[in-house]
Amino acid sequence: MTQPSTRQLQRRVQDDQPAMVVDAYHQVKALLSDLIGRLAAEGQFRLPAEDQLSATLGVSRPTVRSALLSLQKEGKVSRLHGRGTFINKYALTMGANLAEDLPFMDIITNLGYEPGLRTLAIGEGPPEAEIAAKLNLEEVGTTCTVDRLFEADGRPAVLSRDYVPVSRLLRPVEEVTAEASTFAFVERNVPGRIQYSIADLVPTAADERTSEHLGIPAGRPMLLIRHLHLDERQEPVAVTDALVHDEILRFSIVRTYLD
Repeated sequence: MTQPSTRQLQRRVQDDQPAMVVDAYHQVKALLSDLIGRLAAEGQFRLPAEDQLSATLGVSRPTVRSALLSLQKEGKVSRLHGRGTFINKYALTMGANLAEDLPFMDIITNLGYEPGLRTLAIGEGPPEAEIAAKLNLEEVGTTCTVDRLFEADGRPAVLSRDYVPVSRLLRPVEEVTAEASTFAFVERNVPGRIQYSIADLVPTAADERTSEHLGIPAGRPMLLIRHLHLDERQEPVAVTDALVHDEILRFSIVRTYLD
Protein backbone atom coordinates (compact mmCIF):
# COMPACT_ATOMS: atom_id res chain seq x y z
CA MET A 1 0.00 0.00 0.00
CA THR A 2 1.35 3.43 -0.92
CA GLN A 3 2.62 5.45 2.01
CA PRO A 4 1.45 9.09 2.28
CA SER A 5 4.03 11.74 1.42
CA THR A 6 5.38 14.20 3.97
CA ARG A 7 3.23 16.97 2.42
CA GLN A 8 0.11 14.79 2.66
CA LEU A 9 0.94 13.96 6.27
CA GLN A 10 1.40 17.63 7.08
CA ARG A 11 -2.05 18.41 5.70
CA ARG A 12 -3.60 15.61 7.77
CA VAL A 13 -1.82 16.73 10.93
CA GLN A 14 -2.74 20.38 10.41
CA ASP A 15 -6.43 19.71 9.76
CA ASP A 16 -8.31 20.05 13.08
CA GLN A 17 -4.99 20.11 14.91
CA PRO A 18 -5.44 19.48 18.66
CA ALA A 19 -4.82 22.32 21.08
CA MET A 20 -1.32 22.82 22.47
CA VAL A 21 -0.70 20.63 25.49
CA VAL A 22 1.82 20.49 28.30
CA ASP A 23 5.05 19.96 26.36
CA ALA A 24 6.50 18.80 23.05
CA TYR A 25 6.29 15.12 23.97
CA HIS A 26 2.61 15.27 24.90
CA GLN A 27 1.81 17.46 21.91
CA VAL A 28 3.52 15.02 19.53
CA LYS A 29 1.72 12.09 21.14
CA ALA A 30 -1.62 13.86 20.69
CA LEU A 31 -0.83 14.63 17.04
CA LEU A 32 0.27 11.04 16.38
CA SER A 33 -2.91 9.70 18.01
CA ASP A 34 -4.96 11.95 15.73
CA LEU A 35 -2.93 10.89 12.68
CA ILE A 36 -3.36 7.20 13.59
CA GLY A 37 -7.13 7.65 13.64
CA ARG A 38 -7.10 9.40 10.26
CA LEU A 39 -4.87 6.80 8.58
CA ALA A 40 -6.92 3.91 9.98
CA ALA A 41 -10.13 5.54 8.68
CA GLU A 42 -8.49 5.55 5.23
CA GLY A 43 -7.55 1.88 5.51
CA GLN A 44 -3.83 2.53 6.03
CA PHE A 45 -2.32 0.70 8.99
CA ARG A 46 1.41 1.27 8.59
CA LEU A 47 2.92 4.47 9.95
CA PRO A 48 5.67 6.35 8.09
CA ALA A 49 9.25 6.01 9.30
CA GLU A 50 10.44 8.04 12.30
CA ASP A 51 12.47 10.44 10.15
CA GLN A 52 9.42 11.27 8.01
CA LEU A 53 7.25 11.78 11.09
CA SER A 54 9.98 13.95 12.61
CA ALA A 55 10.09 16.14 9.49
CA THR A 56 6.30 16.34 9.33
CA LEU A 57 5.88 17.36 12.96
CA GLY A 58 8.96 19.54 13.14
CA VAL A 59 10.40 17.82 16.22
CA SER A 60 13.40 15.62 16.92
CA ARG A 61 13.41 11.89 16.25
CA PRO A 62 13.91 11.08 19.97
CA THR A 63 10.69 12.97 20.75
CA VAL A 64 8.83 11.03 18.05
CA ARG A 65 10.37 7.77 19.30
CA SER A 66 9.27 8.48 22.90
CA ALA A 67 5.72 9.26 21.80
CA LEU A 68 5.57 6.09 19.69
CA LEU A 69 6.87 4.04 22.61
CA SER A 70 4.07 5.41 24.81
CA LEU A 71 1.48 4.59 22.13
CA GLN A 72 3.01 1.12 21.85
CA LYS A 73 2.61 0.57 25.60
CA GLU A 74 -1.02 1.63 25.30
CA GLY A 75 -1.49 -0.95 22.55
CA LYS A 76 -2.36 1.49 19.76
CA VAL A 77 0.65 0.53 17.64
CA SER A 78 3.03 -2.40 17.26
CA ARG A 79 6.67 -1.89 16.32
CA LEU A 80 8.07 -4.89 14.46
CA HIS A 81 11.85 -5.01 14.03
CA GLY A 82 12.86 -4.61 10.42
CA ARG A 83 9.29 -4.11 9.24
CA GLY A 84 8.05 -0.83 10.73
CA THR A 85 5.32 0.56 13.00
CA PHE A 86 1.78 -0.70 12.50
CA ILE A 87 -1.57 0.51 13.79
CA ASN A 88 -3.46 -2.01 15.92
CA LYS A 89 -6.84 -1.43 14.31
CA TYR A 90 -8.87 -3.43 16.84
CA ALA A 91 -7.33 -1.51 19.74
CA LEU A 92 -8.71 1.71 18.24
CA THR A 93 -12.25 0.50 18.93
CA MET A 94 -11.72 0.41 22.69
CA GLY A 95 -13.85 2.92 24.53
CA ALA A 96 -11.48 3.66 27.41
CA ASN A 97 -7.93 2.37 27.69
CA LEU A 98 -6.75 1.80 31.26
CA ALA A 99 -3.14 2.24 30.09
CA GLU A 100 -3.69 5.79 28.80
CA ASP A 101 -2.53 8.67 30.98
CA LEU A 102 -5.70 10.72 30.48
CA PRO A 103 -7.87 12.57 33.02
CA PHE A 104 -11.48 11.38 33.26
CA MET A 105 -12.74 14.54 31.54
CA ASP A 106 -10.68 13.69 28.45
CA ILE A 107 -11.73 10.03 28.52
CA ILE A 108 -15.40 11.02 28.66
CA THR A 109 -14.89 13.48 25.79
CA ASN A 110 -13.12 10.83 23.68
CA LEU A 111 -16.12 8.54 24.15
CA GLY A 112 -18.31 11.15 22.47
CA TYR A 113 -20.05 12.48 25.58
CA GLU A 114 -20.33 16.06 26.79
CA PRO A 115 -18.20 16.01 29.95
CA GLY A 116 -19.21 17.58 33.23
CA LEU A 117 -17.58 17.89 36.63
CA ARG A 118 -18.84 18.66 40.11
CA THR A 119 -16.67 19.03 43.18
CA LEU A 120 -18.60 17.38 46.00
CA ALA A 121 -16.33 18.10 48.96
CA ILE A 122 -12.81 18.98 50.11
CA GLY A 123 -11.86 17.71 53.56
CA GLU A 124 -9.14 16.50 55.88
CA GLY A 125 -8.78 13.37 58.00
CA PRO A 126 -6.88 10.14 58.63
CA PRO A 127 -7.06 7.68 55.70
CA GLU A 128 -7.76 3.98 55.99
CA ALA A 129 -4.76 1.77 56.73
CA GLU A 130 -4.18 0.57 53.14
CA ILE A 131 -4.11 4.09 51.73
CA ALA A 132 -1.88 5.31 54.57
CA ALA A 133 0.56 2.50 53.79
CA LYS A 134 0.64 3.38 50.09
CA LEU A 135 1.39 7.02 50.96
CA ASN A 136 4.05 6.05 53.54
CA LEU A 137 2.15 7.97 56.20
CA GLU A 138 2.87 7.61 59.90
CA GLU A 139 0.00 6.69 62.21
CA VAL A 140 -0.73 10.36 62.89
CA GLY A 141 -0.60 11.41 59.24
CA THR A 142 -3.68 12.99 57.72
CA THR A 143 -4.75 13.51 54.12
CA CYS A 144 -6.57 16.18 52.19
CA THR A 145 -9.47 14.52 50.37
CA VAL A 146 -11.13 15.81 47.22
CA ASP A 147 -14.39 14.22 46.09
CA ARG A 148 -15.43 14.73 42.47
CA LEU A 149 -18.32 13.52 40.34
CA PHE A 150 -17.65 13.28 36.61
CA GLU A 151 -20.64 13.32 34.29
CA ALA A 152 -21.27 12.20 30.71
CA ASP A 153 -24.12 14.01 28.96
CA GLY A 154 -25.40 14.96 32.40
CA ARG A 155 -25.35 11.37 33.71
CA PRO A 156 -23.08 10.43 36.65
CA ALA A 157 -20.16 8.40 35.28
CA VAL A 158 -17.27 8.40 37.77
CA LEU A 159 -17.15 9.04 41.50
CA SER A 160 -13.60 9.74 42.64
CA ARG A 161 -11.75 10.65 45.82
CA ASP A 162 -8.18 11.91 45.97
CA TYR A 163 -6.03 11.43 49.05
CA VAL A 164 -3.02 13.78 49.31
CA PRO A 165 -0.82 13.93 52.44
CA VAL A 166 -1.43 17.23 54.23
CA SER A 167 2.30 17.36 54.99
CA ARG A 168 3.01 17.75 51.26
CA LEU A 169 0.61 20.61 50.58
CA LEU A 170 1.93 24.06 49.72
CA ARG A 171 -1.00 25.73 51.54
CA PRO A 172 -3.58 24.91 54.23
CA VAL A 173 -6.41 22.59 53.29
CA GLU A 174 -8.85 25.48 53.61
CA GLU A 175 -7.05 27.28 50.76
CA VAL A 176 -6.67 24.48 48.22
CA THR A 177 -8.80 24.36 45.08
CA ALA A 178 -10.13 21.09 43.70
CA GLU A 179 -9.05 21.59 40.04
CA ALA A 180 -10.37 19.40 37.23
CA SER A 181 -8.18 16.35 37.88
CA THR A 182 -5.72 14.77 40.30
CA PHE A 183 -2.87 15.77 37.96
CA ALA A 184 -3.91 19.43 38.01
CA PHE A 185 -4.52 19.37 41.78
CA VAL A 186 -1.05 18.00 42.49
CA GLU A 187 0.61 20.42 40.06
CA ARG A 188 -1.05 23.41 41.75
CA ASN A 189 -0.96 22.38 45.41
CA VAL A 190 2.05 20.05 45.83
CA PRO A 191 5.75 20.50 44.96
CA GLY A 192 6.59 18.50 41.83
CA ARG A 193 4.37 16.67 39.35
CA ILE A 194 2.97 13.19 38.89
CA GLN A 195 5.46 11.14 36.89
CA TYR A 196 3.50 7.90 36.65
CA SER A 197 0.70 5.95 38.32
CA ILE A 198 0.09 2.35 39.32
CA ALA A 199 -3.51 1.12 39.18
CA ASP A 200 -4.99 -1.68 41.29
CA LEU A 201 -8.39 -3.16 40.41
CA VAL A 202 -10.23 -4.00 43.63
CA PRO A 203 -13.59 -5.80 43.77
CA THR A 204 -16.07 -3.95 45.95
CA ALA A 205 -19.78 -3.26 46.36
CA ALA A 206 -21.66 0.01 46.03
CA ASP A 207 -22.19 1.65 49.40
CA GLU A 208 -24.80 4.29 50.20
CA ARG A 209 -22.52 7.15 49.07
CA THR A 210 -21.83 5.46 45.74
CA SER A 211 -25.51 4.64 45.28
CA GLU A 212 -26.50 8.24 45.96
CA HIS A 213 -24.06 9.83 43.53
CA LEU A 214 -23.86 7.22 40.72
CA GLY A 215 -27.48 6.07 40.85
CA ILE A 216 -26.39 2.44 41.35
CA PRO A 217 -28.27 0.15 43.77
CA ALA A 218 -26.48 -0.28 47.09
CA GLY A 219 -24.73 -3.64 47.30
CA ARG A 220 -24.20 -3.96 43.55
CA PRO A 221 -20.77 -5.47 42.71
CA MET A 222 -18.33 -2.94 41.28
CA LEU A 223 -14.65 -2.49 40.51
CA LEU A 224 -12.70 0.12 42.40
CA ILE A 225 -9.76 1.54 40.43
CA ARG A 226 -7.15 2.63 42.98
CA HIS A 227 -4.31 4.70 41.52
CA LEU A 228 -1.08 5.34 43.38
CA HIS A 229 0.55 8.46 41.90
CA LEU A 230 4.32 8.94 42.15
CA ASP A 231 6.50 11.98 41.47
CA GLU A 232 9.87 12.45 39.76
CA ARG A 233 11.69 11.19 42.87
CA GLN A 234 9.63 7.97 42.99
CA GLU A 235 7.84 9.30 46.08
CA PRO A 236 4.11 8.64 46.56
CA VAL A 237 2.24 11.92 46.20
CA ALA A 238 -1.43 10.91 46.05
CA VAL A 239 -3.91 8.05 45.88
CA THR A 240 -7.09 8.23 43.79
CA ASP A 241 -10.03 5.90 44.31
CA ALA A 242 -12.39 5.86 41.32
CA LEU A 243 -15.72 4.06 41.06
CA VAL A 244 -16.96 3.87 37.48
CA HIS A 245 -20.52 3.48 36.19
CA ASP A 246 -19.80 0.65 33.76
CA GLU A 247 -22.94 1.24 31.69
CA ILE A 248 -21.33 4.51 30.60
CA LEU A 249 -17.60 3.94 30.84
CA ARG A 250 -15.97 0.53 30.57
CA PHE A 251 -12.19 0.21 30.61
CA SER A 252 -10.12 -2.17 28.49
CA ILE A 253 -6.40 -2.82 28.18
CA VAL A 254 -4.26 -4.23 25.35
CA ARG A 255 -1.69 -6.91 26.13
CA THR A 256 1.06 -7.19 23.53
CA TYR A 257 3.49 -10.05 23.03
CA LEU A 258 5.65 -9.23 19.99
CA ASP A 259 6.89 -5.70 20.77
